[in-house]
Amino acid sequence: MIHRSLLRALLVVSLVPVLGIRAYAALGDAGGSHRWGVVINGDTEERHRMNADLVYEFMQGYYHIPPDHIYFLSTRPGKGGIQGDGVGQNVMLAARQLAETLPADDELVVYTTGHGGREESVGGFIALADGIVKAGDFAHAFLANKAGKTVYFGDQCDSGSLAKSMIETDKRVMALSSVDDKHSTVCNFFIVPYLDAFKDPANDVDPKDGIVTEWEAFSSAKRQSLESHRRMIDEMRRHNQSSDETAEEMSSGMYLLSPAWSKDGRGAGK
Repeated sequence: MIHRSLLRALLVVSLVPVLGIRAYAALGDAGGSHRWGVVINGDTEERHRMNADLVYEFMQGYYHIPPDHIYFLSTRPGKGGIQGDGVGQNVMLAARQLAETLPADDELVVYTTGHGGREESVGGFIALADGIVKAGDFAHAFLANKAGKTVYFGDQCDSGSLAKSMIETDKRVMALSSVDDKHSTVCNFFIVPYLDAFKDPANDVDPKDGIVTEWEAFSSAKRQSLESHRRMIDEMRRHNQSSDETAEEMSSGMYLLSPAWSKDGRGAGK
């Protein structure tokens, strides 16, 4: 286990490069009115609340999603959107409303942060302010709509269980996570570099079209996450603490593609 004071210090260091000052190389169309977003955080730690705030801004800056199309469900009020507490009732209500009202072929972007885990009796889950939602239940709830494309990304521990369930439930999904469905993680080692990667034109590599895709941003963030975990383990050793996981295991982030999606993050034939 990592001592809390050491972990807190490491997290402060990891937050220094928060998003820089560059603008997002946003998607080049005006289709924001045909996109919807959901931001979910059920934890009261400042780092998770900050993650939710950053992703809310990202959804507007990169995906062009208007505030009245974003459900912001966290443990403190955000800057806008359709707001509610990060509790299971609100999460499932948002999913039901999207199932009833989201127009056919619109796009849905879902983000989760906070805490997650897995237990033999329930499998993987996300922890909310009032309990847990199982990965399978989460996937079925947010895929019971007519979206033509759904992007899921999460950075809580065992977030890969939600990503995996999303992919297994519906092949219209692009799902990525900061860790697989077998390991814990340090969220800020992933989400801050991931969001920041969209602002760096150097990450626009394949294809080089002026837009940093989810795939390109994920590849950049995974490299940075690995380096951050290596530094964390070195710091733990200097404090005579041990880790039962290697940096590679801690950074074993998954990028899950359905067969319908190409490497550049766009649908087949688009």
